[in-house]
Amino acid sequence: MKVAIVTPAIDNPERPFGAERLFAGLVGAFQRKAAADWIQVPVSEKRWEGILQGYVDCFDLDLSAYDLVVSTKSPTFAVQHPNHVCWLVHQVRVFYDRFDDEFGMLPKSALVEKNRNREVVRRLDTLFFQRVREIFCIGHEPAMRLQHYNGFDSEVLYPPAFIQGHCCGAQDYFFLPGRLHRWKRVDLAIRAMQHLSRDVPLLIAGAGEDEAQFRELAGNDPRIRFLGFVNDRQMIELYANALAVLFHPKEEDFGYIAIEAMLSHKPVIVCRDSGEPARLVQNGRSGFVVDPDPVEIARAMNVLAADRDLAREMGEFAHQTAPSQSWDEVVQRLIDAGSPTRSDKVASAISSSERNLVSILVADNQVLDPPVGGGRVRIYELYRHIAALGFEVSYIGAYDWPGPVYREQMLAPHFRQWVTPLTQPHFARNRGYERATGGKTTIDVTIPRLLKYSPRFQRMAEEHGRNAAAVIISHPWVYPYVPRRPGQKLIYDSHNCEYAVKKQILGDTAAGRELVEEVRSVEGKLCREADLIFACSNEDADKFVDLYGTSRDKIVLVPNGVDVEGIRPPSRQERELARRRFGLPPDQPVLIFIGSGYGPNTEAAAFLVREIAPRLPNCAVMIAGSVKDSYQASRGPQSPANIIWLGTVDAARRLVLYQAADIALNPMFSGSGTNLKMLDYFAAGLPVVSTPAGARGLELSDDDCVVCCAEQFVSRVEGLMGDLTACSRLGENARKLAVERYAWSLIAAKATAAMINLLKGSGAHVP
Repeated sequence: MKVAIVTPAIDNPERPFGAERLFAGLVGAFQRKAAADWIQVPVSEKRWEGILQGYVDCFDLDLSAYDLVVSTKSPTFAVQHPNHVCWLVHQVRVFYDRFDDEFGMLPKSALVEKNRNREVVRRLDTLFFQRVREIFCIGHEPAMRLQHYNGFDSEVLYPPAFIQGHCCGAQDYFFLPGRLHRWKRVDLAIRAMQHLSRDVPLLIAGAGEDEAQFRELAGNDPRIRFLGFVNDRQMIELYANALAVLFHPKEEDFGYIAIEAMLSHKPVIVCRDSGEPARLVQNGRSGFVVDPDPVEIARAMNVLAADRDLAREMGEFAHQTAPSQSWDEVVQRLIDAGSPTRSDKVASAISSSERNLVSILVADNQVLDPPVGGGRVRIYELYRHIAALGFEVSYIGAYDWPGPVYREQMLAPHFRQWVTPLTQPHFARNRGYERATGGKTTIDVTIPRLLKYSPRFQRMAEEHGRNAAAVIISHPWVYPYVPRRPGQKLIYDSHNCEYAVKKQILGDTAAGRELVEEVRSVEGKLCREADLIFACSNEDADKFVDLYGTSRDKIVLVPNGVDVEGIRPPSRQERELARRRFGLPPDQPVLIFIGSGYGPNTEAAAFLVREIAPRLPNCAVMIAGSVKDSYQASRGPQSPANIIWLGTVDAARRLVLYQAADIALNPMFSGSGTNLKMLDYFAAGLPVVSTPAGARGLELSDDDCVVCCAEQFVSRVEGLMGDLTACSRLGENARKLAVERYAWSLIAAKATAAMINLLKGSGAHVP
């Protein structure tokens, strides 16, 4: 067999970057198995003319002498051959996911040209991918972009590391290798050093376009050393003697650095938006996955610097879980995919339209990533699972706090979000309502009045909902600003009976009561006009019928659920590691509560501070979530010594909290709907003590959960701590309940069936 490997030409063979190392490894592996030629096409992405010329040069290649052609990075997939497979590294990202980052600030006239260029590139890519026999991607990130922007499915095929001979040595410094480019966000590590409480150096190896800016940012900090370019032998030694490896790119395609660190028995600190590295690293086990925030990165660095044994254990786990390093497997998979004995059809590259995916629009006034807080989690999990069942889900939302900018993001296959910031005039007017209601949070209930001051939201709703078979309103707030065309079905995905909730929270002032009446008007109109209503509980469904005259026939019970695969009971080792991460003694009982800055959660936190912690002084009472801010804003920072305030935590850190806990608490006294935190607790296998309000909407027996009044709370917690058998049995039953009744996959299947029945009568093609 004669094989052609087509890649962009390597600019500097003496100092190759990640993709160029991949090309060299691939060619070498093929040459050990077949007669393979490395065909390098000069490609320049510095100017638009150079990009177009690259497509032309690849298209014009005469590859008829070869039995198999393997293309790689853009634009090499433009080559023509009947047995052409593509192992895609990435496309020209400035015309895809990085378009707004790179060109968003250009003048309108210049932006028009860039938009035109972007459209040309996307059309060319889509055209050429149609002619590829099978498409592979080096990671899930490029695979998700390929599917979203061009409509082609692909198989993820990880490349092995290029450097061989990794080993483990000392723990002398933090290490950050790689290309010094702004997309790699080296600045996050440099800024994190300002928050590092330990005297551990940071060694930065590599070169790149933005090296000067990074050196200027580091200033005269003697702990930060720039090593410049290092050869492979030096690189292996630097990995070997690192305490941990830092790697903070944004939406990285693959990331050799994470793999090479794992092969060197080193934990890796990555960011949750780092793309493939965030998938490779198991948070709390082979490293840390944190927010792209210097303070959070420094916190992880401090943990490892303070506990070298923990760093060593994480490094060992990283080594054990590193991806396969077999080039032979990669080569054989590519050969099999391009074999001329296969059918001549394109094996992948199935577009959304060809698969007849049903398009739906979901709208709310919040951002879904990170999925923190009950509302976000419900939307994210429900529609992530619905997308997997044959729907193309577009979500539009808004940042309801000042600062962020417009975001377009793929959340999961066939599930994408567009989020716009609210405007300063919007925030200014809302502050007036907050003053009039005595400092209450009103940013959601004023949306029906104020979203006109953030007009981009309505434009997004019109653009992305134009071809949707159904429009889904999640919470009633944005309903007046989501246009619908004739024939589109309307679904209200309710989280609560919002009128009942807001009446409890805002009903003590004249301005608040006025807003509550508007909630009743908007929610009532939505309930009456909706073709289908998802209700979290039968209690909420009954309220919709009584308050708004809603027909019970169009209400479907779609309760809150839990990711039972992502949240699991911990092993003994995981439990020990989690407690060490939080600095907890191994024998101290740990009680946890999680809540957003929502009024009922603030009330629950006050109960824990006032009644629970003082009466259980030997327990650590850990409170996570933005409820910390709402509590301390209203009641001050003082609390008992055994209260541990964690503030807002991402999903990964929340999982570690579950692993460290003995008992979960839910002392809620007001609110509506079901509490998602209860289901998280159940999935984690935790015994739970709750008030009746905290357990509302859930069908529970005494074997599933302890439900008691406030006066019995302490005694019931003490009873569980004194009976480990009962405690364990309660946790096991809770886990079983989560798996059998509240798994998001089951709940999404029920919601999907209801939508399909609704849409079948609308003329939409449904699976």
